[in-house]
Amino acid sequence: MGCIDTDLIYLDIMVDNLKEDLGNNQTLRDKNGSFLKTLLIPAIVSLIVALITSLITLHLKIAHEHPDIQILGALPINLYEPETREESLAKFRNHKLGFIFKVKNSSPTETIVHTAIFEGCVPIDPYVAEMHFHSFEENDNRTAKEISSGKYKDSVQRIRAQAGVRQNSKIIFGYGISYVGVVFILKPQGAYLRARNSVSLKGNCEEIRTPNPDPSLFQVFEIRRTYFDLPRELRPEFRDGRLTLSLLVGDSSIIVPPQKIKRLRSIRLQNWDTLAFPQMYENPDTSYPPLQGK
Repeated sequence: MGCIDTDLIYLDIMVDNLKEDLGNNQTLRDKNGSFLKTLLIPAIVSLIVALITSLITLHLKIAHEHPDIQILGALPINLYEPETREESLAKFRNHKLGFIFKVKNSSPTETIVHTAIFEGCVPIDPYVAEMHFHSFEENDNRTAKEISSGKYKDSVQRIRAQAGVRQNSKIIFGYGISYVGVVFILKPQGAYLRARNSVSLKGNCEEIRTPNPDPSLFQVFEIRRTYFDLPRELRPEFRDGRLTLSLLVGDSSIIVPPQKIKRLRSIRLQNWDTLAFPQMYENPDTSYPPLQGK
């Protein structure tokens, strides 16, 4: 019996020692865990903060990156309204000048097209040029040929027009190609005399500071009779740089190189609002213009 009691005592002591060891180990693990948490949590928080900061910085950089816009080409379109009145002998009621611009954005930043503008100088009829500066006397019997060969034969007028942009083509998206459509409203007849300081008798366009804001069809199109003919082409001044075509995008005015302006086409004005710009630009079809949703 004495041996058994002794063994039980030793067993109790071993169990107590084991519990103590387990307790010490748990305490150690708790201490080690607390120590690791003390080290890791701040490091993880710092890493997350740095990552969020980098993402915000990248987003702000992209959002404020200046758009990289390039105009790849411009398709001019004569938008005509046919005459519908039976009593009229005319074929056309009106003509407007439209352009489809093919625009490339090489940046991630989208931007907005505000307007298109053309400005420059075109030759003006010498007879009109003389009217611009002088009044004719009742006994002035000179012929148009005599006036044209006189001192007003080199006269030019500065003109300027601003276009409206079709609403669904105003946004140029990032990293891609966009097609922008604009329309210039022109006067059937020349309002040559409205801007009194818009003419130079010697052909010095740079001297003119006041453009005529109402250019006529004859100053923009190669056309004989506005109510009976379709224009053959744009005026040559668009091709040689005397008339400058530009697109106002964001806070930049981008000039269209003259060699990027395509040959003039003609379609009905009523087709403009639903005209499919990409298809029309890439494959101009005046007989059956490509329309959206068709």
